[in-house]
Amino acid sequence: MSVVEDDVETSFDAGSPTERDEDVTAEQSSDPEPNLGAFLLTVTGVTVMFVALFQFTLPSAVGQLLTVAVLAVTVISVAIGLTLDLLGYFDEPRSTPAARPLDEPAPWVPTTGVRRPLPPMLDFDEELAALQASFGGEFPRQMDPFLEGYRRLKTTGANRRVVASDLRAALNPVTVLAPDTEAEAIIDEIGARLFRYIDRDAAAHLRLTDIAFHDVDGDEADVLSLRGREARLRGRITNEGEAVDVELAVAFRGADGGRIDRTYVPLGTYVAAASRPFDVAVYVPAAAADADVTLTVAAPSAGNASTGPSTPSHTG
Repeated sequence: MSVVEDDVETSFDAGSPTERDEDVTAEQSSDPEPNLGAFLLTVTGVTVMFVALFQFTLPSAVGQLLTVAVLAVTVISVAIGLTLDLLGYFDEPRSTPAARPLDEPAPWVPTTGVRRPLPPMLDFDEELAALQASFGGEFPRQMDPFLEGYRRLKTTGANRRVVASDLRAALNPVTVLAPDTEAEAIIDEIGARLFRYIDRDAAAHLRLTDIAFHDVDGDEADVLSLRGREARLRGRITNEGEAVDVELAVAFRGADGGRIDRTYVPLGTYVAAASRPFDVAVYVPAAAADADVTLTVAAPSAGNASTGPSTPSHTG
C-alpha cells in the first residue's frame, strides 16, 4: 500500500513589507491652522464689498436698508469669531495623523518571539488592514486587547484554542464602534471564524474532496466493478486548521449495508493551509457493495490518534 503526496510549500505573511525597490518615507501633512485675524479680515472684506455694491448701485432707500442688514450680519459674525477664539478654536494645530512608515510593522505584527504560521481561518491580516482603513488609519484603544492577543496567537503553537477564545471575547467592545457597514461585516467575519475554530475539532477543519475509486488502468470506477481486486483511491485533502497527522479510513459495506471491512491508510502530516492530493492502493473485498471514506487525525507530536471522523465524504 503506497501513498503518493505532492510537496506543499506554505508561506507565512508577516503582514508588513519585507522588500523594497526603493526607500519611501511618509510625510506628516498639516491642514492650515484657523486664525482669528484671517477670519476678521475676511468678514471685513465681504462687508465692504456688499456695502459699496448696495450704496452705489441701488436706490438710496433700498441701499440703506440692505446696508444695515449687512452691518448686522457683520456684527454677528464678529461676535461668533470672538466666541470661538475664547473657546480655543483658533490657533490650535490640526494636523492629520502621520502616515505609518512603510518599514514599520503593522500593529498586528509581533516584533518579538518566533512567528508561527497561522491556519487560514485564523489569519486575519487582510481583514485587519481593511478594518484599520475603515477607522481612518488608527484603531480605537478598545482594539488593543484584540491586537495584543492576535500577536500572541502568531507566536504560540500551544493552547491556541484558549487564545482564540480570548480573542473572540476581546472583539465584542469593538463591534459597537464600527464606523460603517463594511467594518461591521469584517468584524462579524473575524468573529465567525474564531467561533468556528474554537467550536470544532481538528478533523472538522479538514476538507476531503474529489474522492473517487479507480481501476488499475486509471479509469474511474464504482465499488461493485472493483470487487475482489486492488484499486486506487484518489482525492484531495485541504487543512484549514492546525498541523495534524492524517489517516484515511475506508469502510466497505455489503449489499445489506453492514460493514464488512475497514482499512486505515496513513497519509502523513498536513501542515496549516496545506492542500494536496493523495493516491493510495486499497483492496476491495469480494462482498463489497459500497464504501465510506472518512478521516482520523492526531497532533504531529502525539503518540495516539484521537479519532475525529468527519462526515463521510464519499459513498459508493
